[in-house]
Amino acid sequence: MLTGNTPMKFAVALVTLTVILTGCSQTIGAGGATEAALCDAWQQSLPTRSHKDTVQTQAEIGRAYDIFEAACSGR
Repeated sequence: MLTGNTPMKFAVALVTLTVILTGCSQTIGAGGATEAALCDAWQQSLPTRSHKDTVQTQAEIGRAYDIFEAACSGR
């Protein structure tokens, strides 16, 4: 399981990579196979929730899911 703010760092890095890749792309449209693959991989890497999570962990997991939704909701 990831600890600390590692999920947030991963999420920021993945969003940055997505922006770079889609910004350099020559395709027209709102996404493509690369974006879908990135979002699928990202979604699978999101932490799971437990009733034993601390308040801080719940907040960090919530932020990770919020960032994912903001970046990948249009697909």
